[in-house]
Amino acid sequence: MSFIAAVLILNMDAPQAFVCFANLLDGPVLRAAFTRDGQAMQRLWHAYGRLVQRNVPSLGGALAPELYLLEWLYTAFAKAMPLDAACRVWDVFLRDGDTFLFHAALGILHLYQDELKGMDFISAAQFLTKLPEDLDPEALFRSIASVSMTLDGMSFEELASCCQVEDDESRL
Repeated sequence: MSFIAAVLILNMDAPQAFVCFANLLDGPVLRAAFTRDGQAMQRLWHAYGRLVQRNVPSLGGALAPELYLLEWLYTAFAKAMPLDAACRVWDVFLRDGDTFLFHAALGILHLYQDELKGMDFISAAQFLTKLPEDLDPEALFRSIASVSMTLDGMSFEELASCCQVEDDESRL
């Protein structure tokens, strides 16, 4: 939470930052992450995994989201990327909602897919934990724009909801 709080404090007074922080935690993704709602996170993970397979098939099975995604969500990228790039991501995240964090994650994998393909498990985890300081925000946003957040005509949110339906049906 300290990384999210730090970005907010850099941009507003403490009382405003507190209110903004509370509002951010009310979104479905950050609420699920910070309350450790395993069922909601599994649905989001599954939907994200399906979009990784579609957008970056060469990395789909090679990188476990557990290596990088939870930390990216917990800090809204404030820890993983340079501050100028993180602030650009935050601009869209605050405008579009917290599912944009998954869109940004796909964009990062897409941007660095060639580098990541040649890395072993440990190197990839280290790379994704702290992205390069020379990360170009323009290149990142071109990459984000090039990945799709839909699959079979369903949005990310619908995919995550569909995962719940599939889980419920499998219990019958």
